[in-house]
Amino acid sequence: MKAVSPMSVEQQKYVNFKTDGYLAEIRELNRKLNESLTEITALYETVEITRHSINLDEVFSSLFNSAICALGAESGSLMLLDPEKKILTIKKAHGMDEDVIKNTRIELGEGIAGLVAQSGQPLIVHGKADSLEVKGRKKYEKVNSICVPLKSKNGIIGIININRRNDIPFTENHLRLLSTMANEAAFALENAIWNRDVNEGYSCIIRVMVSIVEMRDPYTANHQKRVTDLAHALTTEMGLSKGEIDGVHMAASIHDIGKISVPAETLSKPSRLSKNEFDMIKEHPEVGYNILKGIAFPWPVAQIVLQHHERLDGSGYPQKLSAEEIVLEARVLGVADVVEAMASHRPYRAALGIDAALEEISKNRGVLYDTRVVDACLKLFYEKGFKFKE
Repeated sequence: MKAVSPMSVEQQKYVNFKTDGYLAEIRELNRKLNESLTEITALYETVEITRHSINLDEVFSSLFNSAICALGAESGSLMLLDPEKKILTIKKAHGMDEDVIKNTRIELGEGIAGLVAQSGQPLIVHGKADSLEVKGRKKYEKVNSICVPLKSKNGIIGIININRRNDIPFTENHLRLLSTMANEAAFALENAIWNRDVNEGYSCIIRVMVSIVEMRDPYTANHQKRVTDLAHALTTEMGLSKGEIDGVHMAASIHDIGKISVPAETLSKPSRLSKNEFDMIKEHPEVGYNILKGIAFPWPVAQIVLQHHERLDGSGYPQKLSAEEIVLEARVLGVADVVEAMASHRPYRAALGIDAALEEISKNRGVLYDTRVVDACLKLFYEKGFKFKE
């Protein structure tokens, strides 16, 4: 076998030079691969949120956090535009001082953010630290920024501003990525804004109904508020979905709206009710259902109100439903209603007290009242110190 001659110093230097070059290429390819993977992940997360979320805050959080991660930003903000005042304020922020987040107000046309919001065109900036995100941070002598508009069908609703301080400037590819993410989120933003506006409309309807009850029967109004507090705590303790929590909260706040059909003197009668009077009051779930059924709530509010006096064994009213025939939300509301009613003063009797109320649901756990709801209620009072507000 022919012996292999050792490499000369020059040959070794050449091999090392080539090896270093290959390693540098590999590192650069790896960097680009990781960058592409991060971008793909960011786009995927943005698409996912557009498909599944109707919550405006969730959409903003997902879009902003994905943008910060994908572009390797050191600071940034998502700002919303007040169309009447023509002012941008910070909704989400990263790497910024709290006082800057709280106090920043940018007019249309002012600074990078104001220009992008006014023109609707994205912008890359390389230069001094003069964007709003880095004011007051004197150690930032130079900053690279990308700012893109957030659009809905009605126009600009805000901007995303991303900053980083290093020697690697943002490129047109980065600009396209952030613009694509913002555009992908547009559909979700439309849905979320619509959902917010609809919910505000529902809240307005509820406030009117509550006001009607308050004017006619202050006792029922206070009862509804306390039941709502307990029902909300129960749904949270049980780990129900946001939709279920919101539905129970809405239904609880007006669950006795049907009592507007009962004469005020009957509701405030200081003595025991007659059978006819009690039968009249027992109609309030159906009256409430008929009032609410024509309102297109995104939750089964009318059904919850209709069923909140039903009991697991079929002894309730008005339909004598039993067990799983009663929607879970109504089972939650039923327990909250009983506990508050027994614990509080009634026009015809003194308060029985919270101990008596909790004994009632414990004794009838799984008979009249849902086991899971009762367990959550007992835990709230005995372990977590829940108390009704005075």
